[in-house]
Amino acid sequence: MGNLLKLEMRKLSRQKSLYFCLAIMIFLILLDAIIYKVLMNSKVDIGDLATQLKLYNMSGIFFTLATISNADFFLIMGIIVAIIYCYDFEEQTVKNVFVKGYSRNALYFSKIISILCATLIIFVGSFLFSFIIGTIFFGVGEGSILTMLGMIGLQLLVSFAYSLFFTLICVLCRKFVRSIIMTIVTPLVLTLVANLIDAIINSSKFKIFDYCMDGMIINLTSLSPGSTYIIIGIVCSVVYMAIFTLLGAIFSKKIEV
Repeated sequence: MGNLLKLEMRKLSRQKSLYFCLAIMIFLILLDAIIYKVLMNSKVDIGDLATQLKLYNMSGIFFTLATISNADFFLIMGIIVAIIYCYDFEEQTVKNVFVKGYSRNALYFSKIISILCATLIIFVGSFLFSFIIGTIFFGVGEGSILTMLGMIGLQLLVSFAYSLFFTLICVLCRKFVRSIIMTIVTPLVLTLVANLIDAIINSSKFKIFDYCMDGMIINLTSLSPGSTYIIIGIVCSVVYMAIFTLLGAIFSKKIEV
């Protein structure tokens, strides 16, 4: 598996789409910062108190923590995961991997490691740029940098879970276009269903959305989200990662190539 992993890492380093997607993320972050700055300077009444407070209390720290929820990070990650996982299936080169004696598990887990590395690259690049541009536009703001880094670490954990979820989708779809469509549609449907169930339950103490990956990201955009949200973020991310990885390994063995 070592040689296969080296091959995946080599392909990842030469993957132009990875750097192109990072450039898109940086552009979207810059666009968000410009929009916030313009709205703050114009003092336009946008009619929503939460958004109004978010704008007028904007800071570099807050802008950084809101990077994932503001920009289309997971949309871009879905595209990257689909490219990495589906490439060999699209190019019909996956059979060559098996001919050389590598198992399906070896291929699957080498893809997993490559995808997690790609997630880390996009994540770190996006947050570094977000902190720099947020500080330039809004100043650092009040709050502990160490606390911010801790919250970013939790968001990274959720991002890993999201990437493994996208990987499971790609295992089932195998084709690039189908995988892209499903990585866009599936999270939207799951979030819609969670919100619908919460509306039916109508409980102020328990919300299913808080246990969804989208909900966890939103709840972790604050410097003080509360111990409950932190525990949910850690435990659910680890559980989701284990479940998605296990299901992906099972289905990757059963799908014909």
